[in-house]
Amino acid sequence: MPSSSGTTAAPATGLPPQLRIETVQTNREVEALVRSLKPFDSQFAVDDSLTWARRACGNRPYGATQPAWVKQDFNQDGKLDLLVFGRWHRPVTLGLINAGQAPPQITFLTRTSTARCSETRLVMLGRQPVLLHREQQPDTTGERSQNSWLPPDTLVYRFGAFVNYNPAPRDYRITRLHYETTGCFGTCPAYQLALDVTSRKADFTGLRFTRREGQAQATLPPKTINDITQLLNYANFPALRDSYDVPWTDDQTATLTITYANGSVKRIRDYGLQGTPELSRVYKMLEEIRVSEGW
Repeated sequence: MPSSSGTTAAPATGLPPQLRIETVQTNREVEALVRSLKPFDSQFAVDDSLTWARRACGNRPYGATQPAWVKQDFNQDGKLDLLVFGRWHRPVTLGLINAGQAPPQITFLTRTSTARCSETRLVMLGRQPVLLHREQQPDTTGERSQNSWLPPDTLVYRFGAFVNYNPAPRDYRITRLHYETTGCFGTCPAYQLALDVTSRKADFTGLRFTRREGQAQATLPPKTINDITQLLNYANFPALRDSYDVPWTDDQTATLTITYANGSVKRIRDYGLQGTPELSRVYKMLEEIRVSEGW
């Protein structure tokens, strides 16, 4: 089951008018819309009156006074998007970004599959919709405790994902990026990818479970490089922790190393690839390079 920090590609076919964000009006219609999208099925249900959220969170979710779904233009493109509280094997919070005639893009806001409780509240910062989101993890005894809350997120939709709001991003003048993934208990692709920002050269080394093993090179479009470096700047990469870990075993590890024009280097090791919503989005953008190049 995908984590919240990733996005899920929907089928390439269009949606019937009654299953579009603009037209759904009831819990059952929202349910039908979500069930029509991959990877969902008939097991998905809208959390009527936030019953599951209250039960999981001990009657204290951020959204206790808001409905089970909310329409809002999260990416400021003039089309209504959808925030949905539901249950799909566990309580989940979803963001559906309107793609017009095509199926919406799905984002799992609930970041980890082990979350005991997920709380999300919609607020407005001027004209900018903001989601206040936090999650509670089970401690070593499997019980809730005040110490098990993950750091809260203040999310806006930018760079194709919900990321933490930064009112004043800086240009850190990134010159080089090196990304390395390990294997996992499965077929996770293990590879290295180095990007030179000035030349836009990408150097790839496939290690295991990649389309191409060994070395390959490519020159990337300017937009690809700009999108990645702008997101890293927006994420305030130098201020992030040096290491992140999910509370389970047999997952993949990513190591991202950034070199700056002043010679400084920042490296982050992320076991589970869910350190922050911004990091998860960067990893997905780098993985999209590998896939698009046939590596």
